[in-house]
Amino acid sequence: NFEINRLRAVVYHNGLSDNKKSLEYALKAYEDPTARDNIKGYLRLIGMVADQYYLNGNYPQSMQLCTEGIKLAQDSLIKNSEAKLTFNLERNLLVLNREDEGFRYYGKAVDILDEESKKDDTWRTTDDYIYTLAIWIWTLRNEEHFEEVIALLPRYEEAVSRLETKKQMPDGLLAYAPGKRLC
Repeated sequence: NFEINRLRAVVYHNGLSDNKKSLEYALKAYEDPTARDNIKGYLRLIGMVADQYYLNGNYPQSMQLCTEGIKLAQDSLIKNSEAKLTFNLERNLLVLNREDEGFRYYGKAVDILDEESKKDDTWRTTDDYIYTLAIWIWTLRNEEHFEEVIALLPRYEEAVSRLETKKQMPDGLLAYAPGKRLC
């Protein structure tokens, strides 16, 4: 049941863009007692449910799940999950007009991914780092925090250069990265 519901949630989200159905199946998977058998998978599921709550406008519930997941990720020393859930928490805070607090969480997520990408020989963590950093830069830009954007651009350039050194990078990944020149 767990895996079927999890896959249905993914299909409804990615393939059919039906966030309400996706949330329905993600919650069924989340509530399944076997969900906790694989901690990394469970953290991804928490992230999926939190994202679905966010997309459906239930920001307090999304924040609650992010907080639960962040604690679990910290306790389990799974930094990538901590960073992704911290990023999701930040999105909720911005929607709720808690900008200063939200930007601190962006910074924390970016810092975690930066450190993890330095340790990881593969491309995935660095790609997550670039994506999160790019979203933070664009958010700052949209909020007219131009000095902070300018200060982050060298960090972005370094992250893209780091990605170029990673092993087993899919062909064309850099062509679809947020761009070597962000602004």
